[in-house]
Amino acid sequence: MMLPVLMLMGTVMQSECLAVEDEKILASHLADRIVAMKQIKEDTVFGFTPKYGVRRVIPGFEIAAFARKYGVAIPVEKEICVIRSSRKLTEEEIMQSLFNVVREIAGTEDVEIKLLDYSRQELPYGEIKFLKSNWNRIEREDAVFWRGVIPTHPSSNVPFWVKARITVLRDVVSAVRDLDAGSYITPDTFSVRKSMLGLMSTFPASGAHEVVGRISMRKISAGDMIFMRNLRSPQEVFTGEVVEVSIRKGMLHLQLEAKAESSGRRGERIILRNPVSGKRFEARVTGVRQAMVEVAR
Repeated sequence: MMLPVLMLMGTVMQSECLAVEDEKILASHLADRIVAMKQIKEDTVFGFTPKYGVRRVIPGFEIAAFARKYGVAIPVEKEICVIRSSRKLTEEEIMQSLFNVVREIAGTEDVEIKLLDYSRQELPYGEIKFLKSNWNRIEREDAVFWRGVIPTHPSSNVPFWVKARITVLRDVVSAVRDLDAGSYITPDTFSVRKSMLGLMSTFPASGAHEVVGRISMRKISAGDMIFMRNLRSPQEVFTGEVVEVSIRKGMLHLQLEAKAESSGRRGERIILRNPVSGKRFEARVTGVRQAMVEVAR
């Protein structure tokens, strides 16, 4: 009468799964349960581990057939349950990783994060990563949906997701009166205040140094935040003007005057004509009626 009880106990012990970290099951892994497997070279591949959170039960006859290939005899009845070593995400690691990437995007330490939901499936061990561009706003919930990854190999990642409400405290430039398209931004047209903002792909301007002297490309209503994408630099060189041109080649620095044959803003390239030789050349606008040519060595 004792035999069925002993057999049941043996089944329970064998049901405890072997946890394997790698994507392949090696002879060394099987040797943890079947001592005879130690006679086979450790890095001999038996097969693949299952997906995270899935059990794979390897029948005894498969194990015995594998062992016979390498001259090792084992009992056919020994089956092994294998799982991929895994864990679940913790709120602490999510919050820390989110904080780090939001701090980079927003350029401030004043970040508030409320975690709403996240992946609950089994995932591999390793550092979780959020890419700066891999998120979308959920406007109706005033939240963001962010896809993250856990690198498992140099060329492969396991994905997961997080939903969170994220706000940042930033200096914000706002219009103090209505500004028509084409208006110059002067110190009396805006104010700078601190404000809690939801995470944005592009944040508004944060200081006078960014906006003063620029021109609005669209109407900006009083109270609206001012975004750099809605401003442009003024023309600093106009066609027909005489421009002071600096020419640099290594330590050599020359200056000459040339006539502009096209207009441009700071940073743009324009066409100029040398009044002496009559030759045309390109230069980069550096200021009001100023341009530069950098000659490669």
